[in-house]
Amino acid sequence: MSKTKKLKGIDLFAGCGGFSLGVSRAGIEVVAAVEMAIEPCQTMAVNKERAFPTMKIVNADISKLSGIDLLSMVNLKPGELDVLFGGPPCQGFTFVNSNRSINDPRSKLMWEFVRMIQEIQPRYFVIENVPGLLSFKDFFYELLTQLEMSNYEVRFNVLDAASYLVPQTRRRVFIEGGRADLKITPVFPEPICYDPKMINNNQLVSPADVAVECFRKNGFRKDEVGNTWWNRKLNILMNKKNASQEVDLAVNRIIARKVFKMAQSVKSA
Repeated sequence: MSKTKKLKGIDLFAGCGGFSLGVSRAGIEVVAAVEMAIEPCQTMAVNKERAFPTMKIVNADISKLSGIDLLSMVNLKPGELDVLFGGPPCQGFTFVNSNRSINDPRSKLMWEFVRMIQEIQPRYFVIENVPGLLSFKDFFYELLTQLEMSNYEVRFNVLDAASYLVPQTRRRVFIEGGRADLKITPVFPEPICYDPKMINNNQLVSPADVAVECFRKNGFRKDEVGNTWWNRKLNILMNKKNASQEVDLAVNRIIARKVFKMAQSVKSA
C-alpha cells in the first residue's frame, strides 16, 4: 500500500511560528518560513526539531526575496507548492491603532504577499489579518482583484476563534484562493462551538441552528465587499442585502427538517 504524500506549505511573515504550528498539526509539512526579525527566527529554531523538523527558517526581508529563490531553497519549482500561507503585518489595519492607514509601510507589505503568490503560483493560498482590513473597502477590493488576476478563485470570510473551541474571542479575516486551473473553490469550516445564549432547547429553532444554516461555507466574493457585516447575534459574517432572506429561509429549512423527523418518529412508533 503506497504512503500518501504530504502536502507542502510555506509560511510568510512567520513570526514565532504559530501559524506554521497550526498548519503542521493539520497534516501539512511546512518546508520553509520567512521572517525578517531575528528574535522570532531564534524562537522557531529552538522549537524546530520538535514542531517542524524539515522547515527551513529564512531570516530575510520579504521585499528583497524572490519567489523563485525561495522555492529553490526547498527544491521546488513554480506551481509545485501546495499551500502558501501567512499573516502580513496588521498594525496599519487594526482598530487599536488610532493612526491606522493603508499608507503605513507595514500595510503595503500585503502587496509583497500578492507578488509571492504570482511568482510561486501555489495550488492554494491563505492570508490572515485583522477585521479592520475590511474597513478599507477600496484597498480590500483591489487586493481581491489582484489575487483574482493572478489566476485564482478567491473568497473571504471572517471567523471567530471562539466558534472553534478556542477559549478566546478572536475574529480574523481569512482570504483564500485556489488556483483556477485546478478548479478549487475555497471552503471555510462551519462553526462548531457557540455562546450558551445561542443554544435554547426550549425553542423550536435556536440561534445556533440558524448560524450553521446561514454560514457561508464558500465565503464571500469580491462584489460583496461593500455589503458584509458581522451579525453579533449569530456570530457570523453576512451580506446585509440578503441577510433577512437568508435567515427566513434557514428557519423554514430547520423547521421542515424537524417536522419531517417528528413525522418519521410517529410513523415508526
